[in-house]
Amino acid sequence: MDAIYGVTMDQLAAMFSKDGELRAQFGDQQGRAEFDRWLRTQGCDSNTFAHAWNAWHDRFKADPTGQLEAQFHMKLAKLSAKAHFGDVRDMSGDTVEGITLDQYAQICVAVSRQGANVDEIVQRFGLADAAHWQRANAAWGQKMGQDTTHALSMQYGELYAKYAGSSFAQEQQNQTAAILAEANKPRDRVDEPEEELTPELCLHKMQSPSQKERWKYAYHYAHMADLGNVPDKNQAIMNVAPILLEMIERSDEHTTSDAERGARKLWDLGVRGDDFRGAVVRRLNRTKEKLASLHAAFAPIQNQAVPERIFLQSAIQDHQGLVQYLEDDLLREDWSDGAPPQGAYAAPPGPQPVPFQGGHAAAPAHGAFAMPAMPAMPAMPKRGAPVWLFAPVMIAVIGGGIFFVSRAKVKTPTAQAATASASAAATAAKAPAASTATSATAAPAATTKTAAPAKTTTTKPAAKPKGK
Repeated sequence: MDAIYGVTMDQLAAMFSKDGELRAQFGDQQGRAEFDRWLRTQGCDSNTFAHAWNAWHDRFKADPTGQLEAQFHMKLAKLSAKAHFGDVRDMSGDTVEGITLDQYAQICVAVSRQGANVDEIVQRFGLADAAHWQRANAAWGQKMGQDTTHALSMQYGELYAKYAGSSFAQEQQNQTAAILAEANKPRDRVDEPEEELTPELCLHKMQSPSQKERWKYAYHYAHMADLGNVPDKNQAIMNVAPILLEMIERSDEHTTSDAERGARKLWDLGVRGDDFRGAVVRRLNRTKEKLASLHAAFAPIQNQAVPERIFLQSAIQDHQGLVQYLEDDLLREDWSDGAPPQGAYAAPPGPQPVPFQGGHAAAPAHGAFAMPAMPAMPAMPKRGAPVWLFAPVMIAVIGGGIFFVSRAKVKTPTAQAATASASAAATAAKAPAASTATSATAAPAATTKTAAPAKTTTTKPAAKPKGK
C-alpha cells in the first residue's frame, strides 16, 4: 500500500489503535504524551501523523467504491479488539440452556444458510428440538444484551466469523463500502427547517415532565436571558433559576455535564445567593466521592486490555472535569457581587453538604455509608470529555461481526441482514468531515456506533499539506 507522508494505511490503523489504547490506560492528557513518545519510536511524530490522517481522509472520500475506507475500518477493528479485549477470559465454553457459546455460534451460522433444516441442525448439536433451540437462542440473546461491556458479543462475533468462513469478512467489508460509497457521492444538501427557538417555546418546554427536555430548554432560555433576548431579564431569572439549580442538585454520574451547564448559566446571569453556592458545594462533594470510587475500580485494571477500562476512564475524566470547574474555577470566584431579585427562586431539596476539611470533603466514618454502585456503562460524556474512548470498543464490536439471530423465526432463524459494521458506516458517513480540534493527535470522533475518525488539524504544521 502506498504511503502518505511516510505512513501506510496499516501504520495509520496501528497509530489510531495505539492512541485509543494509551488514553484508555492513562487518561486523556497523559495518554497523549505517551502516544507522542510511542510515535517517536515508530519514526514519526504527532504533526506528521495529523497530516497523514488528513491526506488519507481525503483519499478515502475520493474513492467512489468505498472499499479503501472500509479496508481501513476492518484493519482498525482487529487492532482495537486486541487492545481492548485481549485480556478478556475465553467464554467460548460458557453454557446457556445446554449449549456453549461456541456451539451457539456454529448453530447460528448453520441455520442462516439458505434452505437450512433447523430441526435437523439443532438435533445434530444435541438439542431436543426447535423449541429447545428457541429457548437457547432467546437466553443467549438476553445474556448478550445484558453485557454492557460487549465482551461476550465480541467473542460471539469472532466465533461466528470463524465458522462462517472467509466470505463472511468480505461480505462485511462490501456492505460497509457500499454505505460509505453512497455517503461520499457529491450531492446538493438542503437543510430541513428546524423549530424556531423562542423564549415562549422554551418557557413551555421548561414545564415538561421530562427532566431531559426541561433541562435542555432551561439552558437555552438562560442563554437568551444572558444575551438580553427576553422581555424582562429579572423575570426570566426567576423563571429559569429553579431549573438550573435542579440541574446541579439532581444530576447524577450520567449527567455531570448538565451540572456544569447549570452552574455556568447561573453565574452568567449574576446569581450569587447561598442557595446557589450550597448547591455547588453539595454537588462538588458528591462528585469527589464518586471520583474516589471510580479510581478504586479503575486501579486494578489500568494495565489490562479489558473493555471496562475504557468506560471507567471516560467516567473518571468526566468527573475530574466537573471537579476542576466547580472547585478550581467557580468556588474561587468573587461571590460578593451580584444577586438575584428578592425571592427569585428557592433551591430544590437536595442532600446535605459534607463538611470541608482543608479544602476537601471530609471522609465519612467507617461504615457510615455504602459506596454507590458503579453503572454498567456510563453515558456518553457531553462536555468534550474523551468521547474517543468509545470508538475503539465500538470498532472492535463492529469488526467482530455481530450477527444476532432473529428470535421471531423459530423454524428458519437467520442472521440479520444489516450488520453492525454497516450500521456503523452509516453513522460514520453522517459525521462531519473535519473537526475543529487544534491538537495534532486529535482522536477518532465517536458516537455510540461510529467507526470513522474525524479529520484533524495541527497548530504547527511542519509542512502544510496541499489543499489544507
